[in-house]
Amino acid sequence: MVLWCTTDAYHRDAVDLARFYGDVDGQIRGLVAPAQDYEALAMVVAGGDADHERRMTDQVIDLVGFESEMRAALHGIGPYWEMVLEQCYREVMATSGTGKGELISRASFGIDRDLPRRAETISNWERTTLVPVRGCGNLAHLVPVLIYAFDHERTRLEIGPWVDRLGLKFQRGQASPDESAWCHKAPQQCTDLRDEGLGRLHR
Repeated sequence: MVLWCTTDAYHRDAVDLARFYGDVDGQIRGLVAPAQDYEALAMVVAGGDADHERRMTDQVIDLVGFESEMRAALHGIGPYWEMVLEQCYREVMATSGTGKGELISRASFGIDRDLPRRAETISNWERTTLVPVRGCGNLAHLVPVLIYAFDHERTRLEIGPWVDRLGLKFQRGQASPDESAWCHKAPQQCTDLRDEGLGRLHR
């Protein structure tokens, strides 16, 4: 069963993060005339230079304001929680295989399907769209159940690659009973960690 990682409580914050980690900076630069200085735009929004402000479109002002507010909010929650949200909303999930049989390594730990420009359907653990997939499954190497399991495994892998391999084994039906138990517990812990980050941002 696919455990989707989206909740209604922080959906607006999640959409804002997806937008922020998308290409807001590129949109700003594309709208601003080459002669204008990007750093000056931030100063306009922060301090209000009337001459520059009159030469900017409302869209540019909105984008710069949004980017500045999001950057400040993320800075305010601290580096660890900023990393947590970046893993969910910026980092693309790794895949294994090619073509129709391509699998998303951490899909079993939680993916987002309700955000802009994200995958709309994922069936039988296979990627059925070319749109990159993101989600709280990217946090699987940070959750207690998999950290504990990793610490008791004999492996030369780092925890990230080990989690990727575990996710693939589970999807292919090759996981042991213990591994399956870990994989059933991990999605909720990934969701809880993601929601804690959103909650801190929301406050």
